[in-house]
Amino acid sequence: MVASNAKLNKRELVLDRLGRDIAAGVFAVGEKIPPEPELELRFEASRSVIREAIKGLVAKGMISVGPRLGTRVNPMQEWGLLDRDVLQWLLTSPNADKNLYFAIDEVRAMIEPTSAMLAAQRATPAQVAEIRKAFTRMQQAAVDMDVDAAVQSDRDFHIAVLKATQNPVLQAFDNAVGAILGVLFVTTHMEHFTANLGRHGEVLEAIANKQPFEAAQAMTRVIGFTTELLQQNQIIGNKGLGGEL
Repeated sequence: MVASNAKLNKRELVLDRLGRDIAAGVFAVGEKIPPEPELELRFEASRSVIREAIKGLVAKGMISVGPRLGTRVNPMQEWGLLDRDVLQWLLTSPNADKNLYFAIDEVRAMIEPTSAMLAAQRATPAQVAEIRKAFTRMQQAAVDMDVDAAVQSDRDFHIAVLKATQNPVLQAFDNAVGAILGVLFVTTHMEHFTANLGRHGEVLEAIANKQPFEAAQAMTRVIGFTTELLQQNQIIGNKGLGGEL
């Protein structure tokens, strides 16, 4: 079991290093990545570990493997952009594309206000309680100036709203929304988190009071706060986004 865990951890390390290099453009689109023997030496890993990491990148759409083509980097349009790892590698690369931040913001604007509206119509008392618990943890994180707690509680809040839609198709986006939020909170400026806290409270109260229109509007304001910061270029840096989203 220990050996198996060590192998898994090594595989994750190789996957992460290669993924970051590809996202950063170290290996250009259409370019071959180094052959297995070279990767074995570079990472001091077995061939099986290297092959498992390569399979992981293939599954994420970042590379293609062919008998004559070798292992080549795919265009970004083919990458799994809702995959948590892929998003993190892209948004935390030194040359992160600002347009990608805005694209993510647009996706949230399409999904989350509608989710808040449906949650206001359909949430069970237990689901409202989960949203309220997450918001209470957000408030405590602001008091404690606890960045980690702020990140986790805010993510929990948005996912709880999504689950309360009772829509199985929307609920299937929970991993995607969670991935987006997780990546956008690479670093969090607590002043932004605190400034946007009240808008989350408005979402909660509208859902609890079964006010669909108000819930959608409040969630739009939550996301609008992020859009404003993006436009002001306040939350884009070499390490990705910082700020409460």
